[in-house]
Amino acid sequence: MVYVCAFKVYGKAEKIMKQNENNLLEKRLKVSKYTFFIEWDYGYLVYSSATGALIKICREKYIDKTKNLLEGSEEIYMDDDDEYIRTLFDNGILVPYERDEFSYQKFLYEQSIVNDRILKLTLLTTRQCNLRCIYCYEEHSDRFMSDETYAGIINMIDNLFCNRVYNGVGISLFGGEPFYDFDRVYTFLINVKNICEKYQCSYTCNATTNGVLVTPERFEKLISAECANYQISIDGIKETHDKHRVKADGSGSWERIMSNLKYMKETSYNFRVVIRTNFDEEIICKADEFYRYIKENFDDRRFVVYYENIKKLGGKNDDALLTMNNEEKTAANISVSEVLAKYNLKCELTESRSLPFGQMCPAVKHNSYIIDCDGTLMKCTLAIDDEVNKVGRITEDGEIKLDSDKLSKWMIPNCEHAECRECRLLPLCFGRKCVNAAAHGERFFCNYTMRETEFREMLKKSRS
Repeated sequence: MVYVCAFKVYGKAEKIMKQNENNLLEKRLKVSKYTFFIEWDYGYLVYSSATGALIKICREKYIDKTKNLLEGSEEIYMDDDDEYIRTLFDNGILVPYERDEFSYQKFLYEQSIVNDRILKLTLLTTRQCNLRCIYCYEEHSDRFMSDETYAGIINMIDNLFCNRVYNGVGISLFGGEPFYDFDRVYTFLINVKNICEKYQCSYTCNATTNGVLVTPERFEKLISAECANYQISIDGIKETHDKHRVKADGSGSWERIMSNLKYMKETSYNFRVVIRTNFDEEIICKADEFYRYIKENFDDRRFVVYYENIKKLGGKNDDALLTMNNEEKTAANISVSEVLAKYNLKCELTESRSLPFGQMCPAVKHNSYIIDCDGTLMKCTLAIDDEVNKVGRITEDGEIKLDSDKLSKWMIPNCEHAECRECRLLPLCFGRKCVNAAAHGERFFCNYTMRETEFREMLKKSRS
């Protein structure tokens, strides 16, 4: 996200496509339909979901210009000498008057998503876990990724790189708990790293882990394997966390996770940890205490926070879970954003997830697959035992066998209906924030007006 204060730029939005600079002088412009103008105490926040730019307007003459822009009383033309107009154009707030923005977003989807040549693989290294979280939807069993499956993945990557189908790979470790079978996971990562070096292809690795098994010794080895991005769930203060995220033996997991995180913080490595919190009403009530603790102990650019509301996802404890309705979730999200602003904590929701395609479900992407322990290929981590989700498999020699009929259910864009056409947050998800329902023939409906209101308030609170 880019921030501009009275047009002093101290960051740049990532350009999805370089604008054609020819013949822009005197060209008529309009305010992009994907723009939010948010009044705040010092003027305006102007946000574009099409570029991820967030501009703070706080100088009086620019505030007046923004008011005139909102009134729409004057036609707008490009003028290189007008810093205000030029900045708004460069950051996607103003766009060419004749542009069909919905069609243009579909074009950008083709350019950025369909043509992406980085292979994204999520590995279910095991179905077993050392925790028994109360809201978990997975059935824990002693299933581990076999040596044959690891070999198949290595051969597949080698084949794809050799034939220049892809020019990089991103590995995501998932489970169960992905580090339950640590030694074989580590060996696999080193092998992938070596293949990438052999073909001079890019390589990244991230892990969704409960953090208990990321001990100092293992963290050092993971860094050597270039696994440097982690999502680790901490459900509020020790009292609530140990109630929600208990070990298999019934004891709490807070102390071990905190010890591991504090070791990571004391190193000089370039890593990133997303501290995820799954909220219910009890955790919301103690959000201030929790985030004060995070501020005091992890005030470090390498740590960011993220939060979701606890959901019923088909787990055995669903009937006992106390979840919120949509209105309660919206109020809770806004409340949390106020606490984060109070402690000046970076939040994933208003960082990378506010960039174009930042909320798009990976299942819709042609280059994204989940690999189960036995080599089964899937698209969705929330439906791992669903037959519709099993779209193919990998053989030990690296051959990919796909069921095109099943695969097509997950990958066809679905943003032509009226709600998506009207939504100003369309560039974030392209109508594909969740594709599980659509893959089963259901119509996934997002309450876009409520979502826009929530997003507007979260931006305002987090930047006030």
